[in-house]
Amino acid sequence: MIDPYKQTLSHSCLAACMLMLRGKKFTKIEEQDLAVRGSKRIHQFYVAGIPLEFAKKFDRDVIVYVDNKYFAKVLKEIFSQNRLLHVVQERITQSLIRNLLKRGSLICHIDDHAPDDYSHASHFIVLERETEKFVQIIDPWTGKRRKIRLTKLDEGINDLKNRIKMCPLLFSLEM
Repeated sequence: MIDPYKQTLSHSCLAACMLMLRGKKFTKIEEQDLAVRGSKRIHQFYVAGIPLEFAKKFDRDVIVYVDNKYFAKVLKEIFSQNRLLHVVQERITQSLIRNLLKRGSLICHIDDHAPDDYSHASHFIVLERETEKFVQIIDPWTGKRRKIRLTKLDEGINDLKNRIKMCPLLFSLEM
């Protein structure tokens, strides 16, 4: 079972999620270091920089599921420099999430309004497991585990795509 962790930087949710999925204890210094290294201008954007820095530091395979063909092509090109990063272009749906959760926990890119926030912005959460109508999540913003309806998760993914105009992503770590 994953230990919930509360992110310490306003933009470190992806770094916190990746470290939680790794399954080993980590410090706020490690979280901040990964977030800052992944956000440096040597990377085109943090959603590519953080996985690159994570794979390099921890020697772990990272699979990124990308909803959009164009963005999948961009990430494949960026990640081609590291054999540990793999891109799969596939529409992010409840069915895909359910199938992937059978293999293990995931990181899901959503609109942060979905887990009951007041704003609309890009956010990453950990999906641990699903039941018939719910998915158990860890939200690094609060550092808490809870359940949300699968329909609410779908809303967060769709709002990310349609309201915020960002490509939904899923991340999994290979063991």
